[in-house]
Amino acid sequence: MNNKTYKKNFLTEVIFRIDFDQVKLGQLKKFAEKIKSRFPISEEKRGEEGFVNLNLATKDFNHSANPLTFWEFHNKTRTKTIKIHPTSLSIEYTKYKNSPELLKDIEFVPTFVKDFKVKTINRLGLRYVNQIKLLNKDFLDWNTYINDSLLGSLDFAKEQEKSISRSMGQMVFKKEDTNINFGYGLWNSNFPNEINEKIFILDFDEYSKFPLDTNEMNLTEEIKSYNKSIEELFESVIKEDLRKILKK
Repeated sequence: MNNKTYKKNFLTEVIFRIDFDQVKLGQLKKFAEKIKSRFPISEEKRGEEGFVNLNLATKDFNHSANPLTFWEFHNKTRTKTIKIHPTSLSIEYTKYKNSPELLKDIEFVPTFVKDFKVKTINRLGLRYVNQIKLLNKDFLDWNTYINDSLLGSLDFAKEQEKSISRSMGQMVFKKEDTNINFGYGLWNSNFPNEINEKIFILDFDEYSKFPLDTNEMNLTEEIKSYNKSIEELFESVIKEDLRKILKK
């Protein structure tokens, strides 16, 4: 999303990610030097990759775990991180500035793709998670901030005169080459307790339907397209009172 229009945002997570067939990360130190100016803090991580198989005849579960080494590269303030696994690369933000910064950061991705001979991106995704937190204590009243069409379940809850602990909805929008998974509503991090904060979630996750040939794709143009469609959807969801807050 391009927040040039707004001075404020409620983004708590922004995630760019590509998935690919497994590669060996032996030459990652060379790549680390190329991104050092923007991501100077590097950390080698170790974990496990688990597999569970079910034998339908015996109904037995077989579990196996293989050691896994992956890397994380942070900026100086640790507000954005490149995470590299043998089968994926992601750039994750906890403090997001704007889409030009994202486009600048993904300039490193074609370098990684070339260095590690990634021929096909199995999945390309871009996700924006907004947690719209307001001080008003009427936790279920979002009528002046959010499109009425998304508030039917909250109106129903008010009619029941019962307290609620969660109210989430989901839509999947289908485009020619991508889907957008859209989650919205009151998540309530204190679940199963009653909702006691005024927070509304708008979660937009656009991802490719088909594998992408790295020789033919233009990553920057793809992400610009994802940004545009998510921004348009965001604008259709919010109302003027929320825009006033975002412009302050």
